[in-house]
Amino acid sequence: MRKLMYIAAIAALASCHSSTSPSSTRISKREFCQLYRDSMAHRFPSVSFQVVDERTIRSVAGSKGANYYIDNAYETYMSGSADSLGAVLHRYANSAADVYDLDVASQDENVVPVVRSAKSMEAIKATMLQQVAKKPGSAILYEPYNDELVVCYAIDTKNNIRYMQENDLRTMHLTMDSLRAKSVRNLARKLQVRREGDNGIYMWVAGGNYEASLILLKDLWTKEQLPVDGDFIIAIPSRDVVLITGSKNKVGLQKLTEFSKKTYDGGAYSVSPALFHWDGKKFTPIGQKG
Repeated sequence: MRKLMYIAAIAALASCHSSTSPSSTRISKREFCQLYRDSMAHRFPSVSFQVVDERTIRSVAGSKGANYYIDNAYETYMSGSADSLGAVLHRYANSAADVYDLDVASQDENVVPVVRSAKSMEAIKATMLQQVAKKPGSAILYEPYNDELVVCYAIDTKNNIRYMQENDLRTMHLTMDSLRAKSVRNLARKLQVRREGDNGIYMWVAGGNYEASLILLKDLWTKEQLPVDGDFIIAIPSRDVVLITGSKNKVGLQKLTEFSKKTYDGGAYSVSPALFHWDGKKFTPIGQKG
């Protein structure tokens, strides 16, 4: 019953806005952020939610706090039909449930690595400066992978992927030295990975959330798995796409370049428009040495 009441509330929020503007008209990011905040308040009435800026919502529940960044939610709304507003708000607000579920979120077997662009991570850090100053230990855990990419660490629960903070290391009795190895093992255990494609152009498919993170699973990057012509060259324009070809495959390289730019420019959860070369240990941006 409570879930039905919540869905009805979200629909009411969306319909209130649509009554003042045509369904074909997109709302601004600031308006979306306010509706996102309102939907969260309906979903979690005991939690305090505040709009920090047009892309950030801050929640406080007792001693627990979290930041929500609406960029991906807004991109999802903008890339779909205008009347999808209610569905997008419901989906993203519901994903916050596990933030307040310590029994689930504190389990280190749910820690996974998330590959993101270094540029997006710098933007998130800039918005968190005041929060980190007020609350030491609340900085997001991440480390560089190469000049274009970083590896963040997250807790993958039933409804949500929550980025880890420095305080989580103490709660889970982990160190940064052990974090990557444990997270990579967890990722390999959680995912069912399959290869698609032929004629020297392939892609890994793993469910839509962690394809970019597959660059960390070294067992995947062998000629037995991927019979390409030359060294491995990949494109990871978004978190759900990793395309592979060989360094001597001119047609494959052209297709990866074109597809990567198009997908990076037009999709949510963008990672990088660059191509990357496997040097035997990791992937580096084309034209740079590891």
